[in-house]
Amino acid sequence: MREDEAEVVVVGFGGSGAAAAITAHDLGGEVVVLEAQPPESHWPQTKLLGGGGMFVADVERGAAYLTACADGFTPPSVCRAWAEKALDLFAWIEALDPEHYRLTDPAPSAEHPEFPGAETIVSSSGLRIDRDGGRSPVRGAHMFLALQAALERRGVPVRYGCRAKRLLQDAQGRVIGVEYEQAGKLRQVRAGRGVVLACGGFGSNEELKRQYLPAYPAFFYGNPEQPGDGVLMAQAVGAALWHMSLMMGRGVANFRLEDGRDLSVAVTLRPLDGPAGSVGYVITDQQGQRFANEAVQASMGHAFYMQMLAYGPHGERPRVPSYWFFDERRRRAGPICLAGYGSLAARGYDWSEDNSREIAEGWIAHGTTPAEAAAAAGVADPQAAARSIANYNQLCAAGGQDAFGRPAETLVPLDQGPFYCVPLWPGGTNTAGGPRRDEGGRIIHAFGDPIPGLFGAGELGLGMGAFYPGLSGYYSEVLCSGRIAGEGVMSERATG
Repeated sequence: MREDEAEVVVVGFGGSGAAAAITAHDLGGEVVVLEAQPPESHWPQTKLLGGGGMFVADVERGAAYLTACADGFTPPSVCRAWAEKALDLFAWIEALDPEHYRLTDPAPSAEHPEFPGAETIVSSSGLRIDRDGGRSPVRGAHMFLALQAALERRGVPVRYGCRAKRLLQDAQGRVIGVEYEQAGKLRQVRAGRGVVLACGGFGSNEELKRQYLPAYPAFFYGNPEQPGDGVLMAQAVGAALWHMSLMMGRGVANFRLEDGRDLSVAVTLRPLDGPAGSVGYVITDQQGQRFANEAVQASMGHAFYMQMLAYGPHGERPRVPSYWFFDERRRRAGPICLAGYGSLAARGYDWSEDNSREIAEGWIAHGTTPAEAAAAAGVADPQAAARSIANYNQLCAAGGQDAFGRPAETLVPLDQGPFYCVPLWPGGTNTAGGPRRDEGGRIIHAFGDPIPGLFGAGELGLGMGAFYPGLSGYYSEVLCSGRIAGEGVMSERATG
């Protein structure tokens, strides 16, 4: 393969880029992958998150469920294409690196069981296979190693430190290659069939977040380098954008490291291995008032942040940030975040087991009373927050019904001082907006026609829609859309 040409150029070596490259190669394509990050600090989302996969047991019912989750943001044809690929995704993943990476048996996992077709949604976690055949649970880093191994077996080259800058087009508007920067020099690679943009979202592009997301600031705890290059390159060739306001969200904590870099973390109101009633927690707005069922955030659901987006009567955002209160019982129960997960891994930060280091850093505000903790964290009305917690404790003692619908088994009082408070911001794993694509992965022009030679996959224009569908739904969409784009680009007429 010449350095300046290939049949297929994939921009981005994450889960979707790997799936697109594997698929295009297996269909006979000559493929090259451009990755902006260097190999020693290569942190795609697929590597940083939970791993596993979400599948459908029936295409028709699965497509109905995904369409309901999309809530009109993604057309039914795109949802159906995802469902078709999700039907055999389990087998596809297990074939990547079967000697080292397998999956658990699928189990029901729909996050919205009230939607039609929810019963067909199942998910699996990842398993590492050791030398004697034993299996142990793993995260996304091991899935990415399986993808990487599959790509290496096929001999597909990955060029690290190559940041794509713009798309090349011929006189008819067909995308015929990519201009990229490597070691300070601009280079070009031609694509005989086409280009797959799989270079992630815009979670670290402050201007795009300010202009498009429903609240600002917003923080994302996946790959901390998500500059939105794919959005900008696609716009430059006339691509339509879709659901730029959506994100795979929840309340997120954000801190500042000594070197000035941000550190965003996925907080866990209760320890992941703890039952629903193991610890207490309360979330208030800036005035110290409860406003929603906090158990949604505690269960790592993806809908609580929507409650944080309310406007006040004069356009203010009274729940940005919101404030999470807990007591000594939760502090002693383990890290308040998913240790070793997301940007914690990318930043190389080792969260303390008992949260003591982070309290000493001032990241976790504390006090001998809830009001003191609230004041230390910046709540506008600390006494109102103390009253909200007192009312919550009375509810726990009386065994009454929570006004916000919180399940009775989660109503554990905050009565073991000292008390703690952490601001929570809208954010999550990733943004979801980007260039619009059709059921074949083709990126669509602003006037409605596909842009010849241009395909998209993964987090760049995620096909998921408004509601997160189920456990490992991110991995499902990323891998399925990558496979769809790989097939689509190979169906393009070869040029040159």
